[in-house]
Amino acid sequence: MTDIQITQINPRVTLITEELNWVKSVSMGIIIASGSRYESPINNGITHLAEHMIFKGSADKTGNDIAKITESLGATVDGFTSKETSGIYFHFLSEKFDNIFNIFFQILRNAAFDSVELEKEKNVVLQEIAQADDDPREHAYELLAQVMFPDHPLSFPIAGTPKTVASFTRDDLLNWYRFNRSNRRICFSIAGNIKHAQVLDKLSALEMPYLDIDYWQAPVKPNYEVERKLIFQSRPEIKQIHTLAGFLTIPYTDSRRYGLTVLNNIIGGTQSSRLYQRLHEQDAILHYIQMFLDLYSDIGIWGGYHISNQKNREISLRVVFEENAKLKQNGITKDEFARSINYCKGMLTLAMENPTARMLRNGQKYLYSKTVMTLEESLAMYDKLTLDEVNGLIELFNFEDYSAAIIGPITRKDLGQIGIAPEKIIEYEKA
Repeated sequence: MTDIQITQINPRVTLITEELNWVKSVSMGIIIASGSRYESPINNGITHLAEHMIFKGSADKTGNDIAKITESLGATVDGFTSKETSGIYFHFLSEKFDNIFNIFFQILRNAAFDSVELEKEKNVVLQEIAQADDDPREHAYELLAQVMFPDHPLSFPIAGTPKTVASFTRDDLLNWYRFNRSNRRICFSIAGNIKHAQVLDKLSALEMPYLDIDYWQAPVKPNYEVERKLIFQSRPEIKQIHTLAGFLTIPYTDSRRYGLTVLNNIIGGTQSSRLYQRLHEQDAILHYIQMFLDLYSDIGIWGGYHISNQKNREISLRVVFEENAKLKQNGITKDEFARSINYCKGMLTLAMENPTARMLRNGQKYLYSKTVMTLEESLAMYDKLTLDEVNGLIELFNFEDYSAAIIGPITRKDLGQIGIAPEKIIEYEKA
């Protein structure tokens, strides 16, 4: 049994520690309720670029200095930006806590956002965007977001666009960084071989100002009533067709997500799933087929992704509809239910052997829902599920009302049999 402790430092800052006394390391991160969802069309990508720039130097240290100090302490440092959160974190041996804590907050408080380094890093991010655009799998997710969340920030690419990234100045990043430091919720999350009091003493000694505002005010809600559409990009230079289809579903904060995860695995989330067995093993018409859940704080996408050739594209879609009809008519079996429950518990347990995974999970979960669950409590949520309860969630599997993003050697004419009205088919053209 692990020990999770939470202390509210002030209305804006929360400390969460999870003591893992059987490991020798600690993962320490600052996770902030700021991501691409909180941006505008004008500053899309600024959170991601600011996260990159944190590591490029402080008032008295260069980016190379930070890298050398970190490595000399036997530690690693990294960062991330998502739709709703962003952060940076260190992974290190527990006896190096004081050293890492000091360098961590020097970086955070004295980030230089040097103009010369900024121009260099903008080029790096522009290459990152170009690489994602070239990758059909990554680009398909960006296109699907555009039709699933029209005119909403959840449709924005996390890294921004070439136009927005190129436009950012040092003042833009500094103003955004300072705004986030005073206007966004922050979770200081730690997991590993460390005591809560040890961290609290260090953190409490720091000055962390806050404003008299509602830090839990919800962002602009997306629209659940979205027109069904298909967006495609003709790429004659690639051989395979990449199809990503999805429909809106429950958010991360809905406790039904445990049952939905079990059902998702049965339909197409694992190698024993119905779609994988039918399309890959039995009919042997697809190499890759995967169902997925992408859940945000107030909405979610349930979808599937597959790669096919021109010949098998329509066949594979027909099989999906056939399996959907069987699912809705007969439900799932006891064996499928038991196997998926054990799989979910096993994957969660294996993931949580990594202190960094625990640290990120605790911090992000708290920012989403004001709650944190131990591994044992999460496993118990799966144990509480019943076959009837999961079968009742089949009504959420609304594949007939999907939107889709398709990339490959296809034309508008090729999409005539996809089941979406021609006027709802959009051809993506790269700006």
